[in-house]
Amino acid sequence: MALDYEIRDDVLWFVTRGDVDYPGGIDTLSEAIAEVARRDSERRWDVVFDIRESTERRSARELRGIADFIAGHDAVLSGRCAIVAGDAFHYGLGRMFAAFSESHGISVEVVRDIDEVEAWLASRPAP
Repeated sequence: MALDYEIRDDVLWFVTRGDVDYPGGIDTLSEAIAEVARRDSERRWDVVFDIRESTERRSARELRGIADFIAGHDAVLSGRCAIVAGDAFHYGLGRMFAAFSESHGISVEVVRDIDEVEAWLASRPAP
């Protein structure tokens, strides 16, 4: 299965399809963060995780690890993150991730609809 990413304007957008193993997912996060840092070392990037096609069943330890990883890249990432979940289970995982992230000062929005993410992105403060 796959964790893919795209760079859209000031957003690092990840899409999960199926089940991605934790180490492979961290590798993809690292690759994406390195790419945006090379593109523009001054810009700070928002993050979107689209997990509507995910079959992952992340443990609390893994969710905390992802939150810690993202927090460790605050020189590149903006501290704003959105998660688009397609079902109640993944919405709950998103809320758990949000709790871990918020302890690092990262603002996480968990939504069920792609339009909600677009509205969230449009609401970001001007640079």
